[in-house]
Amino acid sequence: MVASTPPPQPSGGAYPSPQPSGGGYPPPGAYPSYPVQQQPTSTMHNMTNTTVVIQQQPAAVIVQGPRDWSTGMCACFDDCGVCLLGLCCPCILLCTVSSNAGECCCVAALCPIALRTKIRTRHNIAGSIVGDYYALQCCGLCAMCQMARELNLHGI
Repeated sequence: MVASTPPPQPSGGAYPSPQPSGGGYPPPGAYPSYPVQQQPTSTMHNMTNTTVVIQQQPAAVIVQGPRDWSTGMCACFDDCGVCLLGLCCPCILLCTVSSNAGECCCVAALCPIALRTKIRTRHNIAGSIVGDYYALQCCGLCAMCQMARELNLHGI
């Protein structure tokens, strides 16, 4: 059998030598004290996902009621080019107004009331289908010029 020898003790090492009156333990305050973090006693963890929803307030929306046409029915001098086109080549004016409104060029010739109603509702202009009908029946060329001027004013 081999006799075991105790491990060597470091001399002048990290620990002070034991005091005979302390029972082998260092005196209180011999080591610096550090805060002890307490571990949870339960091994179950409550895992929850938290979702944060940030809602941004919308900018102030100003709701305006219907407005009038930008130009009058007989305001030919507001845009003389449109009126001259209507007088000299009404078919070209009809196709131009239809295509500027995003429709086929035949819409103004076949169903001008639908085209006028579309322009009026898109640009929030006051009126009715009956008013559109009478405007086109009584003064169709002036009504087409008015629609062309409205689309030109809106950059379309």
